[in-house]
Amino acid sequence: MNNLQGMGASQFAPSLKSERRIFQYIQEGRLDSDVLAIVLPDSAPLEYEGALWDYKRTFPNVVGKNFPSVDPPDDKAIAELMKDVVAFHNSYGGYILAGVGEGINDPIVGCRNIAGFAFKVDKLNEKLRSYTKTEITCRFCKIRLPVAAQELEIGLLHIPRRPDGAPVVQFSKGAPEIKGKQAFKKGDVFARIDDQCVPAKADPRVIPFLCSERSLDQTKKSLQRSTENNLPPRDPNLLRFVGRSDYLSALWGWLIEKNSPLKVLTALGGTGKTSIAYEFCTQIVQNKPSTIEKVIWLSAKRQTYSAIRGQNLAASRVDFFDIRSFFAALCIEVGAVDSDVDDCETAPDFAELAHDHLQELPCLVVIDDIDTLPLEEQSELFSQVQALSGRTFASGTRFLITSRLEFGGASQRVKVDGFPRDEFGDYVALLVEETGIEINSSLTDQLWKASLGSPIFAASIFRLSRLGTSISNAVRDWKGAAGEEVRRFAFERELGQLSDAECRTLFALITLGETTQVELAHILEIDQQKLLQHLSRIREYHMFAANDAALLGAKLTVPAPILLMSDIIKARVNDPKRIEKECARARNRGNRSDSTVSFLIAQIVAEWREEEFDAALAIARAAVKHNSKSSDLPCMLGRCLLQVYPPQPKEADKWFKKALENGCTRIELAQYWIEAKRLLSDWVGISEVAEKVPSSDIRGPAAFTVALAEANLGSQAAARPDPEKAAYRFRRSMFEIQRAISEGRADDSLPEMREIARESAKRYVAIVNRQSEQAGDKLNVFNAVSDVFECHISESTMLLLGAKSLQTWANDVFRRPSFDQKAADILSQKLDRLDQILSHIEDADYRRDTLVYNLGNIYAELADDYNGYLSGA
Repeated sequence: MNNLQGMGASQFAPSLKSERRIFQYIQEGRLDSDVLAIVLPDSAPLEYEGALWDYKRTFPNVVGKNFPSVDPPDDKAIAELMKDVVAFHNSYGGYILAGVGEGINDPIVGCRNIAGFAFKVDKLNEKLRSYTKTEITCRFCKIRLPVAAQELEIGLLHIPRRPDGAPVVQFSKGAPEIKGKQAFKKGDVFARIDDQCVPAKADPRVIPFLCSERSLDQTKKSLQRSTENNLPPRDPNLLRFVGRSDYLSALWGWLIEKNSPLKVLTALGGTGKTSIAYEFCTQIVQNKPSTIEKVIWLSAKRQTYSAIRGQNLAASRVDFFDIRSFFAALCIEVGAVDSDVDDCETAPDFAELAHDHLQELPCLVVIDDIDTLPLEEQSELFSQVQALSGRTFASGTRFLITSRLEFGGASQRVKVDGFPRDEFGDYVALLVEETGIEINSSLTDQLWKASLGSPIFAASIFRLSRLGTSISNAVRDWKGAAGEEVRRFAFERELGQLSDAECRTLFALITLGETTQVELAHILEIDQQKLLQHLSRIREYHMFAANDAALLGAKLTVPAPILLMSDIIKARVNDPKRIEKECARARNRGNRSDSTVSFLIAQIVAEWREEEFDAALAIARAAVKHNSKSSDLPCMLGRCLLQVYPPQPKEADKWFKKALENGCTRIELAQYWIEAKRLLSDWVGISEVAEKVPSSDIRGPAAFTVALAEANLGSQAAARPDPEKAAYRFRRSMFEIQRAISEGRADDSLPEMREIARESAKRYVAIVNRQSEQAGDKLNVFNAVSDVFECHISESTMLLLGAKSLQTWANDVFRRPSFDQKAADILSQKLDRLDQILSHIEDADYRRDTLVYNLGNIYAELADDYNGYLSGA
């Protein structure tokens, strides 16, 4: 039935011929007796439900009103129906027949809600649009059937098939919560698989199926198009691919994300980034998504290390070696002719040429191993590709990069770790098959811990064992000189990119094994800000382990493979003996004040990791009591108060204030203080906190909450009513979001922040417009619209309102009895601003011809009238 065995319409009867016929009826949108002849033969339901139809006892009351003889509104039933409709629509489309009973004796029971006008398809379609932001136009008809000397009314709902190339539909908001449960949550994706509505997160095959062409007839599988590609042959020196299901599922899920044109697979060398990317491409080739026409693989990798052989091997193909050669190769792959490629002189020229072709040929473009390029070229290439990905995203093009460096924002990165223990066993089975070395479960555990699940490390240990030693001894030898070659391969690029100062910081980390930021700064004799810069840089290469809390005060630790690099890193340091001596002295003396606080923070964080939040709170209370002047501990206590159940935001607020008074500079202070204020619904307090802490510390959800607070204060002011204060607050909300986005602080909250910005902008302009009733006040409306445009909100109705308001104000100026020089100067400035807005709209990728025409006419009329006004002065 489709190109995934076991997915789709595989088990429902009555026959393949009928199945094909009903699929044709779905595509034709039919609601007639031919449909009933299949799904309700002889006025009785089939024994099976399937991928193309479903039976229900009734349709819910979607009108939202109580009628005589019908069911009352039921949010749960409505949500379940919407879930079913979305699942059918995403898959093949389908029919839902309501009025069918569950027992043999009463197969047809009638659907009283449709008889009582409580179910209306237009209301259902409105709800679907509200919950998915997608037009799913269902159609419906009532059918009267003679049953046991009476006529019963049943309902037949037609659900259209999602068109080829259309985005997979997901819910944009969650269903109402009923007794602590939801039928679906925001972001959920569903498919109709056999007779079930299956969430994508429950079955890794769902998203590849939904991205495919969704061919019904399984006999056509051999005739389906594979995706055009330029994949190099799989390296015969490497083992076949196993496991990594979580990463592959994440990449398939990425294909249906609405705001993510680029992903970066990032990790230490030898972790399997390239293998995961290649396997994903292979799956794309074999299961063609309707939105991808070609898979393009471009690699800068010149050699790969075969750990099982213990040697570097030349890559079978090198596609580029700098930015220019990358874009030239990309342009050729997307179909540019040689003469056009030869005419390109700069990277932007190539990017423009590639853009034009990618608009017509949506591709998955994989850029493998950009670490081969010099560091500055890596950054420049990433910037250029990121810009290109944003411009080609609407056509369906995606870019996937493999890199050891953590490029992009958190939402763009997919951090690749070693194999988890369960998948590591499958990889070891391949090594056993390759080497003939038998290994039991206990040794597999030992090998997994030593290699951290890294494929290349595990293979290199097997190679040592192959030379005549046991796995246990091979693990021991690998930690010494015998494993240095493979570790050097895994990390030498990273080390080559680090500055001397960063290498000193890394060497001190390795020497200490476990330390704190305070201790490290003292040993290296550098200030906290400089140390943070070094740590951030080292962390980009995955060379020490720390979550955000650890980076700011608790323990910093180094992964085991990096600890084994001590001698290699030591050779990069000019004064290693001094650092070793200082590390020893620090451990012997222990700076009492700093080390005590750091130790207490480490204890609190350790309790958090075990989810022992009450114990963490007890430690924090005692710590603050005995260290009253500490700036960090009150912040930690505030965090503890938010993590217990129920949270205690009022007391947490007090301790966050104390932390700031004591001079706390921890960047998480702003995040959690704002969260405490949010739990208290203290919107004014949130605004005040945002003024007290550095704006750079307000990121993601905290930045969203600050903007939301300003918008809520605006709503409260509007309700009083206090229009001036309301306009002020809505404007602040809008600009808070604009600054957060421009400074890269929005993070994963970007979609929600943009929604608030648009809503605040609308209310800001509406209030100013209502307050500007006189023609002489209409300049205020244009200024408000100009503010909105500055925040990158360019809705047509607002822009047109602003232009017309400027024209109204200008006409009022022109009618004044005497020439007004000040007004003329203002009008000159506003005409320039209107011209900037018009130029931006004209140059945008998405053309709005009607808006351009209307704005252009207003601008031309204003300019003529202005020149006439000046000449008549």
